[in-house]
Amino acid sequence: MACVVVAGLTISPRAHAFMDEAHAAIMEAVAGHVEDGFTIREEYWKGELESGGKKLIRHQLFRGNEYWFWLATSLPGCEIKLEVYDAEGVPVTLERATNGTVRGVRVTPAQTASYYILVQISRPSGEQSTNPPVQLIDWALVYGYR
Repeated sequence: MACVVVAGLTISPRAHAFMDEAHAAIMEAVAGHVEDGFTIREEYWKGELESGGKKLIRHQLFRGNEYWFWLATSLPGCEIKLEVYDAEGVPVTLERATNGTVRGVRVTPAQTASYYILVQISRPSGEQSTNPPVQLIDWALVYGYR
C-alpha cells in the first residue's frame, strides 16, 4: 500500500477507507429521510479528531428550510456529540436521532444566517488509556434539507 504525501503531510489509504466507511454508514442510515423529501448534499465534511476533541464548522442555513445533520465514525462504541448553535452560541437543535452508529440533529433556522455545527467524538470509556499512542478517530458529517 502506498501513502500519499501532500505539502508535507502523509495520508495513508487506510485513513481514507475509514472516513469512507463513516460516510457510507450515514448514507445508509438516511435513506428514510430521502423518501420523506430531503435532498442529501453530495458535499460533506470529514476528518480526524483526538478522543474528546472538538471541531466547529460554520455553515450558512436558510430560513424556511428544514435541515438534518448526521455524524458518524467507523470506530464502534464512541460517544458522539452533535449540536447546532446560532451566532450567539444558543443551541438550535429541535430533534435528535440515532440510527446505529449514526447521530442526527434536526434544525429549522429562525433566520438566514451562519450557524455553527459542533462535532465531538470520544472513545468508549474503557479505551481512554494514554499508554498506547494517541489514535485519531475518523468522522464524517452529512446534511440534507427540504
